[in-house]
Amino acid sequence: TRLLMEMQDAFEKAVQYDPTLEEAVTRSMRIAYANEFQRAVQAFNRGRNDDSEFTVAAGYFGNAATLQPDSSAAYVNQAYAYMNAGEPNNALEPFEKAIEKGDKEPETFRFLANLYMSNDRMDDAITTLEEATAMYPDNVDLQTELLNAYQVTGQTDKAMRQYKAAVERDPENELFRYNYGTLLTQTGDYEEALE
Repeated sequence: TRLLMEMQDAFEKAVQYDPTLEEAVTRSMRIAYANEFQRAVQAFNRGRNDDSEFTVAAGYFGNAATLQPDSSAAYVNQAYAYMNAGEPNNALEPFEKAIEKGDKEPETFRFLANLYMSNDRMDDAITTLEEATAMYPDNVDLQTELLNAYQVTGQTDKAMRQYKAAVERDPENELFRYNYGTLLTQTGDYEEALE
């Protein structure tokens, strides 16, 4: 990691002194990124037999992210490496960065929201899940996570609106109907709950 930082610094200085080197430097940085990413993938694969390799993979993915900070791939993979290493709290920042840099995978949002919940950051979890469900309104897993978060935080009105909309979108979904009926029962609306 130290050597990569020194390399990056040297490349930046080279371009300052000679702007015609910019294309060559960009190409070299991309090659360095690809090499770090490849090392990370190899370490991640070794993690199947040796859990400590997941931490090594996270380090390599972190190096790759430093070399190409606008790419979400290194961040999200670093987060997964930390999750597999049994270090979920270290995955928080890489998941956040991945989303900030454009990752739109539903699972990225779900994992981040769950990490927020496990760290008593329910407001952040709800914001993350609301953003995700706006992008993926038909994703049952995201809907379920959001509705559960609303219930846990006592936001029954929001949960009711979401469940009602979910039932209207997917009337055959037994889980949505059951949970919506349960909420209606809690509010004393037995007739609608029965339906």
